[in-house]
Amino acid sequence: MKRAFWLLVCSLLLVPALAQEPPRPSVALTLEEASRLAVAQNPAVRAALARVEAAREEVDVVAAPARPQLTFSGSLAQVRQAAGPPVRANFQGLPVTTEFQSEPVDYAQGQLDLLLRQLLFDFGRIQAHIDRARASGDSVAQALATSSQQIALQAQLAYLDALEARAREQVQAEAVELAETQLAASEARFAAGTAPRADTVYARVPVSRAVLERTRSRLEVSNTQASLNRVLGLPQDTPLVLQGPEKPPEVPGDLAASVAAARKLRPEVLGRQFELEASQHALQAALRDNNPGVYASADMNSVAYNENAFLPGSAGWRFGLEFRWPILEGNRKAHLVTQAEARVRESEALLEDQLAAVELEARQAYAAVETATEACTAAGIEVDQARLAMEMAQGQYRAGVAPLLQVTDSQQSFLRARTDRLAAYYGYLRARARLTHARGELLPQD
Repeated sequence: MKRAFWLLVCSLLLVPALAQEPPRPSVALTLEEASRLAVAQNPAVRAALARVEAAREEVDVVAAPARPQLTFSGSLAQVRQAAGPPVRANFQGLPVTTEFQSEPVDYAQGQLDLLLRQLLFDFGRIQAHIDRARASGDSVAQALATSSQQIALQAQLAYLDALEARAREQVQAEAVELAETQLAASEARFAAGTAPRADTVYARVPVSRAVLERTRSRLEVSNTQASLNRVLGLPQDTPLVLQGPEKPPEVPGDLAASVAAARKLRPEVLGRQFELEASQHALQAALRDNNPGVYASADMNSVAYNENAFLPGSAGWRFGLEFRWPILEGNRKAHLVTQAEARVRESEALLEDQLAAVELEARQAYAAVETATEACTAAGIEVDQARLAMEMAQGQYRAGVAPLLQVTDSQQSFLRARTDRLAAYYGYLRARARLTHARGELLPQD
């Protein structure tokens, strides 16, 4: 009894709080807006952006040795010099020899050094590293474009799934209305004595089936909307207002044009091309690894002792040119060159494989669009035929020359034909989106 009382009290307290929660505002989207929203909010894209930023910074990292280098150093030390060596000496030719030794000396020493160095020439070694880093950054940027294209495709497919689910729900609602109309007609004929009671019993079966399918279609609408919200980065219970997409324009060109566009525009291909360029620049850097370098350098130092050790003391300076050329380096250059040549061959093979992959994807997507186009045409013809057969069966049943089973079968055939036409239409839209992605045109690159 007490438990029931407290449950009642809690429910009375929670209901007003729940009632005060404002409904989540709906979001209106077109197909293109959904693609861009998904790209803008997806964590994978943000991670790729961070990788691009890091890759761009690599250019300045490898260019740093060619910029002025200024080094400041200082030291403060307490020093004790060791006793000097024994010294023998005689004076004014006397036969007496004297031996003496300097005593250890303690003193404080402070020293400040300032070194400025500027690379003048290295015969292209650092520039090769800069070119390699820049090409690597371009390759990472194409990886970002690849992720964006894939996420945009996912968003468009999820958007079309949600639209198709809503269209199916509408068809099922019309199926319920159609079955209920037929049930009413059967009951009217039974009341008029022109149909057996079995017709009213059998007519209830399509009604119950249609209601069940309508419930399933509503659940599918909820599921596809939640999936779309997840791709878009929105709360999964966000209500969406979706606009039906216009029929996309005809595919520009033929199969050869689609293959050519894929080989030219796909970011995966562009990324492999930049990887090959980066490996070629890395090979040039390896060939110039032990090039000589010419530097301009300036050095200033100040030394003070004892009580003035903390203050600048006697100062000196030096200015001149430095020439550095490593002669023996353990055969390092030869190994770097061999390694770089292997990476060039690897990049060439990966580019060739990527070109073949995008060509195959473009061919398959183009064939899928052609098949989907024919499926749409066939599905439209089937809907027209099924509608005509249903109208004929309904008229014959009203005239008393056709059984109820013929009517219900024709209605089911008509509904299946409409559902198949929906599947064919949205299948065409999906195939068209995949072809646009395969051509590298889903999101135009900046």
